Amino acid sequence: MISLQALVSRVQLLWLDHRAEVIAAIIIGIVAGVPLAAYFALAFDRSPAPAYNVYIVTDPLTDTKAEEKLKISNAFQGLELHDVKVMPNVLPLSFNPQTNQYDEIAKAQYIVNQGNALLVIGNFDSGPTENSLATYFTQQPPIPFIAAVQTDDDLLRQCKQPCYGESPAPLLQLSPINSEQAQWAVKYAVDHEKRQFLIVRDNDSTNEPYTDSLIKAYHSAISSLETQGFYVKKHEVKLQDVSQALKDSNADVVLYAGGLDDGSELVRVIKKSGKNLMVILSDSTVKGCDIMQTSLKEFGRGVEITNQSNADFFCKDVSVNAMDSAAIAAQLIKDLENHGFDWRFRVKAWFDRQTVEDARRNLVRVMRENIKARTSYLGATETAAVPGGRSLYAFSDGKRVGGIFHVWQWDPEHGTMSDVDRWHPQSLEVDSVIASKRQQRIRTVAPTRNTEKSGIDLAAQRERISKN
Repeated sequence: MISLQALVSRVQLLWLDHRAEVIAAIIIGIVAGVPLAAYFALAFDRSPAPAYNVYIVTDPLTDTKAEEKLKISNAFQGLELHDVKVMPNVLPLSFNPQTNQYDEIAKAQYIVNQGNALLVIGNFDSGPTENSLATYFTQQPPIPFIAAVQTDDDLLRQCKQPCYGESPAPLLQLSPINSEQAQWAVKYAVDHEKRQFLIVRDNDSTNEPYTDSLIKAYHSAISSLETQGFYVKKHEVKLQDVSQALKDSNADVVLYAGGLDDGSELVRVIKKSGKNLMVILSDSTVKGCDIMQTSLKEFGRGVEITNQSNADFFCKDVSVNAMDSAAIAAQLIKDLENHGFDWRFRVKAWFDRQTVEDARRNLVRVMRENIKARTSYLGATETAAVPGGRSLYAFSDGKRVGGIFHVWQWDPEHGTMSDVDRWHPQSLEVDSVIASKRQQRIRTVAPTRNTEKSGIDLAAQRERISKN
């Protein structure tokens, strides 16, 4: 048996003769062994990664059934990003009537605090959107935002480049903007031989940026008619001054910018005056089907409404632009899979330890690349006007180009809403009552497929033709 002293002597001799080899073996063991041990420890942790969330923030008056359809949209079925599930999460805003305020900033902070936000879809007014974008965009990395129905010309007025960092901002705005809404509203009025405009603004301070933007756009659209040979007049009043303005003016058409409550009051005032004016309400008056019907049924007359969606989906529990936003979000996620991830994501993914921040950093990169490349997207299959005819969304600097505003008309007799502009392909799923009513409409301009021209240009073209 070897004595302890002899064993110590042999170790000493071994150290003296092979010191370099022993040190190298220890270093190699540490360098290779620790990561290998960590890898196997992590590799055998088979708990599923937390799902990434696409938050869909909706207006408080959005139909509950429409919200449920968003949750089961075809776009979200089986949607994954690098083997991690992507789930929809619908969150309605709340409104406090005592403070006359929405909780958009608190809701944005709630989403941030959840730590699972991949992207946000906003299906609510422009004003609250502008208030909340800074909360999303100042995160590291920013939380991308798809604006479904917002029409203000500058949603980033409160969040310029120091707020969102690298340009362009990770923002897509699906709706045509207010300058276009005004042009299409004025075109519709001119097509119906209206020339004396009364512009009415609401009293709602919660969406004031939107109202200011649209009022300015109405003035610009009407002024541009004068430069093109039209004889027109315009006058602007607040809601409380409409009664007197109707007495003092010869207005034959009213252009309204604001929400549903004040819009309802406006039409009641006009009805009480006994004047048979054309009334065109703005898109922000469009809320849930039941709410709209309750507000509109007492009018007893037709009212026009400009809107970015097809009226055939009204009262069919489909939020068209929100559904199309979900489809675009899914395409962005698939684009990321195709473009590839950065090295930080790939290293973490090797150990199944990538986070939502890693995914979001890459999604923002791809979104910015797509904006610079003017990438276009397809709308949802559920909102196609005809089978296989999904809407096409093209963007310039994140704003939609080539879109139009439809003009809807409320029929109080049948309780239906229908498109009366005839500027777009009709849906195949049109109720027979609506279809029969369309045949009785007064003459309007023929359909146009040239969406590059503004409503004003088309109205002027029609005026020149009629004079020849």
